[in-house]
Amino acid sequence: MTIADRKLHENIAEYVLFVWQMEDLARAVKFNPDAVRSMYEGASDEVTEAEVNWFTALCDLMKKEGLEKKGHIPDLAEIMRELFYLHSNLLTIIKDQKYLDFHQTAQPILSEFLVKTGSTTSHEVEAYLVALYGMLILKLKSEEISEGTKHAMESFSKVVAYLSQEYHKMKRGEMNLSLN
Repeated sequence: MTIADRKLHENIAEYVLFVWQMEDLARAVKFNPDAVRSMYEGASDEVTEAEVNWFTALCDLMKKEGLEKKGHIPDLAEIMRELFYLHSNLLTIIKDQKYLDFHQTAQPILSEFLVKTGSTTSHEVEAYLVALYGMLILKLKSEEISEGTKHAMESFSKVVAYLSQEYHKMKRGEMNLSLN
């Protein structure tokens, strides 16, 4: 099982962030799968090949879809729709109090983040994930992160972690989201 497969089944938010990171990596290495091999130094040949094969398939799909400069693979669009659907249902139909509390705490901070960054996203779930991805990039670059940003990201993380947990319940059929 590849890292992507494991994340897809265990934590959908981590999966989305991982694929975004791999898409950026694919662009940075000009879609050369051999650039990924060195990341798995010390791993078994079987693990390395599985990861390289996954990355090669990602590169091929990105090129086929015309994503050489920007954009995300179609599978992510479907996941984002499902996450937004669940987000909306948790807030308005199910009225999950824990999720409402997390979201109500994070929402004003998210609005401020969107204004400060000028980010244009399709919906709040995407905005939360974009913010968390930005934090990941800052960490990878070893850049200084303000206490305010850390606080904001903790707030966003709670929303996204809970949403991810509920997403997996939904996918396993442990939630009833029908209106009938």
